[in-house]
Amino acid sequence: MQAHRTSPGSSTPTTRRTLVGGGTFATDGDRWLVSMLGMNEDVPPAAAGAFEEFAIRLAGEELHRLISTAGRITDLDPFRIGPSVRRRYERCARLPEGFVASAIRCAASIPRTGRA
Repeated sequence: MQAHRTSPGSSTPTTRRTLVGGGTFATDGDRWLVSMLGMNEDVPPAAAGAFEEFAIRLAGEELHRLISTAGRITDLDPFRIGPSVRRRYERCARLPEGFVASAIRCAASIPRTGRA
């Protein structure tokens, strides 16, 4: 993920559903937060230049044009979401000591970014 500055009137990129994707979020001061994603080992590279080249694979040229022509104002900030783990406590012969059942689904959080 990285932030870019553009001039007013720039178009917001859109993509169709594929195994890779990306998007932008307009923020204050004519800045855009750019995010691209992939699956398994097919993920956006964390190197400048290669990140922009990855955008060529997306549906539509808007995102590639945006990050190729806008001035980058931050470094790339890559992250991977860890594996999902489902604990099947209902299958245990005996529940762990102090176990409390809850109907609320919990999500793993990423302390560095504050995202869940």
